[in-house]
Amino acid sequence: MSEEKISKCMYEIKGRSFYQKQLVLGQLELLVDLLKDVELEKGLTNLGILKTLGGKMPRAMAIVLFEEGSKIEKIEVEENWKTIEVQEIKKQTEFFANNVNIVLALKVITDFFVCTPMTEIMQTLASLIPETQTPVQEPRPF
Repeated sequence: MSEEKISKCMYEIKGRSFYQKQLVLGQLELLVDLLKDVELEKGLTNLGILKTLGGKMPRAMAIVLFEEGSKIEKIEVEENWKTIEVQEIKKQTEFFANNVNIVLALKVITDFFVCTPMTEIMQTLASLIPETQTPVQEPRPF
């Protein structure tokens, strides 16, 4: 397996350092839950994404950003394999809601697609499904 280059984007917010990197499965689960009722139209700009997310942006940031030097995980797995969001996300949501301006929020959205290359992920998933690799053939006449 080849070594992959991992992008890491850094942010300074009110004297605290945060970073964003490629999503892990726990973060993905939390984002899917957060965005389940959100419709993102094809071709949206980053400003359009910010407008669509609206009040969900601080929580999205709390899910995707890590505080430098912190060992806090984003989810905990209970005995029955149910995942729960850690309390820290709630605290960070409030912090981001009160301290992040629109310019920084747009940068976080832009960097999200740098750190987690969705096109590459979708292409990889498509290559794992044989039906997407072969064209549909017309039925042969008898």
